[in-house]
Amino acid sequence: AYANRSGSTQWNVIGPDPVRLTANATSTNTTLADLTDLAIVLDGTRRCRWVLFYSGSTTGDIKVALSVPSGTLIWGGMGFDTSLALQTPVTEVSGTAAAFGANGTGTKLWLVIDCIVVSPTVDDFITPQFAQNSLDAANATTVYANSFGYKF
Repeated sequence: AYANRSGSTQWNVIGPDPVRLTANATSTNTTLADLTDLAIVLDGTRRCRWVLFYSGSTTGDIKVALSVPSGTLIWGGMGFDTSLALQTPVTEVSGTAAAFGANGTGTKLWLVIDCIVVSPTVDDFITPQFAQNSLDAANATTVYANSFGYKF
């Protein structure tokens, strides 16, 4: 087994290098927070993918971003917008969030994030981030354990 940036145990490596969220992560505010269990170490130009299982209130929804300290980044997500229609936003700026819809606290949805990082500094991490898109402090937005990611 391997340890990721936060010291959590990853799955055994079979094919791409997978990481997984070992416990639920919650947010009751709009400030982006790192999902450190899902951070992926970069060893050159890489594609990465994450699948996030989440829920939140229809007021709070969810926003996600990718944070990478170096290199050229382009990423996109596939999931539901805040009116629950399919959307596929694309961004090229580290830390710039895209909003996705939620369908009520406890009602799980999923979204897929794909990216490529070109010429990063070796051993930098790319880290998914999340928060509520709109403040709903009474109802947490949750990214569920066993959300996962990998590089290839």
